[in-house]
Amino acid sequence: MRPALRITVSVLVALGWSAFATGCRTLSVRVDEPGDISRYRTWDFYRPPLEAARAPLRSGIDFESVVAEQIETGLSDRGFRRATVRPGLLVHFQLGIREQLVEQYVTGAIEHLPSLHSAPSFDVQRTRTERKRYEIADLRVSIIDSRTRSVVWRGRLNERYLDAFAPHLDEAVSELLGHLPRPRPSTNGRTLIAKEGALSAPIP
Repeated sequence: MRPALRITVSVLVALGWSAFATGCRTLSVRVDEPGDISRYRTWDFYRPPLEAARAPLRSGIDFESVVAEQIETGLSDRGFRRATVRPGLLVHFQLGIREQLVEQYVTGAIEHLPSLHSAPSFDVQRTRTERKRYEIADLRVSIIDSRTRSVVWRGRLNERYLDAFAPHLDEAVSELLGHLPRPRPSTNGRTLIAKEGALSAPIP
C-alpha cells in the first residue's frame, strides 16, 4: 500500500528587527492520544482516495519516500511491525513546507571618522539590511485503528529552519515519533494487559 503524503509550499516575506530572526529554528510538538495505541503491534500506511503529493520543484527531493522510510524506521524502533495483510493500525502523514524571507535590520559598531583639516572629527553608525531565508515545516502523523477507523494517536511537529528543512527531515520524524508509546510486552504470542491482571488474546 502506497504511503500518504500531502506537501504544500508557500512563501512569506516578513520585515522585522533582529529579535524576530535570531536562531535557526523554533520548535513546537503537539501530541494527541485519544486511544490506547500500546495494545497494537502491527501497522501499514493508509492512503485516502484522490490525495496527491506535491513537492517543491527546486528541492529535487522525493519527500514522500523519505518521510515514509523514516516513519517505518521510527515505528520499528518503537517496537511496531509493518504488515500489509490485516494490520492493526493504519498510518497517514502530511508535510507542509512554507518558505519565509525575513529582512533583518543590523546596526553596526560606532566608527570614528577623523577630519583631514581643521574641522572636528565625528562618529558614524551604519544600519544595513540582511535577508535570511527560512523553511517552516509542518509534519502531521495520524494513526488510526484499521477496523474501527478511529484515531488512536495523532502528533504534529512545527519547526522553522534556517535555509532548508530537508537536511533535518530525519531528525524531525524521529523527534515526533519519540512521543509514541511502545506496544505492551508480550509473552508466548499473547499481549499482556496489566490493568486487567491477565493475558489477552493475541492482538494484530
